[in-house]
Amino acid sequence: MFFESILREGKNMARILVVEDDEDQRKRYAEYFEDKFEVALAGNGQEALDMLKKSVFDVILSDVNMPGMGGLELYDKVGIAYPCLSECFIFVTGNISNVPNLRETGRPYLIKPFGLSEMMREIYKILEGGR
Repeated sequence: MFFESILREGKNMARILVVEDDEDQRKRYAEYFEDKFEVALAGNGQEALDMLKKSVFDVILSDVNMPGMGGLELYDKVGIAYPCLSECFIFVTGNISNVPNLRETGRPYLIKPFGLSEMMREIYKILEGGR
């Protein structure tokens, strides 16, 4: 895969913004991604919006249920402020009642618990422009 070879060489690393309120989970994502992507971490939707004002990201991996601004509200606000970035979202949820709303976005979503390979597959689809 094209991006895998670029990432292995450490060149032009894709930038991923992880939006997750659970600090332990944020750390796990950061550790897993550290040799694959340039990673930025946000604890909620508002922090993510603030980061998006200063930086550009290739993928936004966002939890849905978070205190303050959740993932779906973040998605809506990003769609208004940065329309092209709405195509870069992947949602993560542990609550299957979120699925109907997630389907309406047309964006990929993962239901916890999920495999890391499943998550990486969705990330690579976005990086390759396939979703």
